[in-house]
Amino acid sequence: MPALTIIISTYNRRRTLERIFQALEGQSLSSGQFEVLVVEGSSTDVTEDMLNAYDGRLDMRTFSTGLPAGEYGYQKALNIGIRHARSRYLVFLDSDIVPHQDALKNLLEAHESWERRGENVPVRVWWVGRKNPLMLHLRKSHLRNYTLEPVKRCKK
Repeated sequence: MPALTIIISTYNRRRTLERIFQALEGQSLSSGQFEVLVVEGSSTDVTEDMLNAYDGRLDMRTFSTGLPAGEYGYQKALNIGIRHARSRYLVFLDSDIVPHQDALKNLLEAHESWERRGENVPVRVWWVGRKNPLMLHLRKSHLRNYTLEPVKRCKK
């Protein structure tokens, strides 16, 4: 089982995704310690061809939101990724974020260190509901030391 799940939501971002995948291949963390879940929103460019080119090079699975861009596709993509994650720790990357070569190793070491010391890790959420996919993941992965911090919405 991987230690980290990288969740990437994308729509028509073939060029930036390729740079992200190159950065993921060059991570100092062993590729066997993380999986990559790409959730794409019915892209109209050649994103699918590029994803197929990386099949087998990374522990990667792809999903589709089935929604065109702008129809809550981003939120649905993250929820799909959370539901299919196999690891305890989730890393959300936007499709234009290229991680530093030590990013995943440092994230994993930090979380494992917090857990060993029994420190609470803040989790910022928009929705603290029993069926929130992130809450379900936290329970499923048996993470005990986290503090929910609801994000305060601005009133118009």
